[in-house]
Amino acid sequence: MPRAAALNIRTTIAVCFCVALDACSSPIMAQSSPSPLAPAGNPSLAQAPPPPDNTRINPSVLPTDATPLIFTGERGYLSREMKMDLLKRLPARLWFNTSTEISQRFESNPRFTATDEKGDYVFRTLPNITLGYDVYKKTSIYANYFLIKDVFARFGGFDQPTTQSLGMGVRRPFNISKKLSAQLDFQARELWQASHLHQFDFLPSAGLTYVVTPRVVLFASSVLQMRGREYFVAPTREIDPFYSAGILLRKGKWNLVLTDTFVTNFRRPPFENPIPQHGNVSMIADAELNHPISNRYLPGVVAFIRAEPVWNWRSNNLPGLSGFDFRFFSGIRIAVNKPDYYGNMERARKQIIEYNKQMKSKKRSGQGAPGKGLAPSSGSQAPAQEQPVDSDSKLRPALPQNQAPGPNGSLPDQSTIGDSAPALGKSNLPAATSEGKAASASSMVEAGAL
Repeated sequence: MPRAAALNIRTTIAVCFCVALDACSSPIMAQSSPSPLAPAGNPSLAQAPPPPDNTRINPSVLPTDATPLIFTGERGYLSREMKMDLLKRLPARLWFNTSTEISQRFESNPRFTATDEKGDYVFRTLPNITLGYDVYKKTSIYANYFLIKDVFARFGGFDQPTTQSLGMGVRRPFNISKKLSAQLDFQARELWQASHLHQFDFLPSAGLTYVVTPRVVLFASSVLQMRGREYFVAPTREIDPFYSAGILLRKGKWNLVLTDTFVTNFRRPPFENPIPQHGNVSMIADAELNHPISNRYLPGVVAFIRAEPVWNWRSNNLPGLSGFDFRFFSGIRIAVNKPDYYGNMERARKQIIEYNKQMKSKKRSGQGAPGKGLAPSSGSQAPAQEQPVDSDSKLRPALPQNQAPGPNGSLPDQSTIGDSAPALGKSNLPAATSEGKAASASSMVEAGAL
């Protein structure tokens, strides 16, 4: 009896060992960690290789959304009393720009697939803030932060990734001619697009603005995005040149902005570990129509509609990088802005000095006849007539330094251009007297800074 019991125990142990060994050698149990994207309770999907890395990122956040272009940003209206209060309390060299866009949109292909296109309704919140300081004349340094949060009605899996960007940069605008201006910008930023995913970018950019008339403005810009994994180590993942051009048309308070952006993503090759792995080419067009809601009761609030078709190719039909998508936005944009008062006052001061020099040279040469905006001499028979001011002379083609790099790719409103660099009209130049100098200095500082 003891011998039979011992045999039964040995047999039981051997059977248990064989079952355990067979379970460990099973292809399902042999996987150390199943794919986190495979649904629970479906072992057949757990055996499949994980999808490309681009599925970890919300594909509905376009390159133009996450990468600031040279002409982005919205200017906010402030009351005269608030501007005076900011002028007194804050440093003259300090400037800031805040903008929040709240929109809803229909999107025809939010997953960016080449074959299985399904539309969705998306709600978006996009706050953006930039704080800068004028360190030397027109050169300023700044810090920028923005966030993109999308909520999908159908594809709830895209809700979780929240795109955030934190960067710092230096900016230098300058005038080329009366109507043509340029701006150079260099930014270094950290981009968060998914959990445990580090993306660092160097963003050198350059832009041109040409003011045809006060109602027609042409612009073009180029941004070179150099991406890497570690801080200030780039490019190690991809290089993405952006080329953008557009036109701004104004009619009263209505603004129509037409923009087209061409993006080429160079990933693998030449880089070994980009995210996503495959490169592609995109073209993103924008047509936005906006109008202030009420400058009196809701200053800085603009209502807009925007159509945005997106084309993708050279992506090997990978999901997240392929297909055509059409997006139609409607929403409001709220903006608050403090310009660089120091730069405005410096420009007004130089214009006063230049005018005084011209007046002294006129007096020495004995020219007292009425001319361009000059008062007639005592012996003149005809009264001085005020010379009309050219509308273009009141408009500076250079965009202000305090325009924040935002991700929406829209131009400032009509009052933005020329706000930071108002020109002195020929008819309102001060008289060459001590009282006139003091009065004109205060009035022009008020006009230029406010």
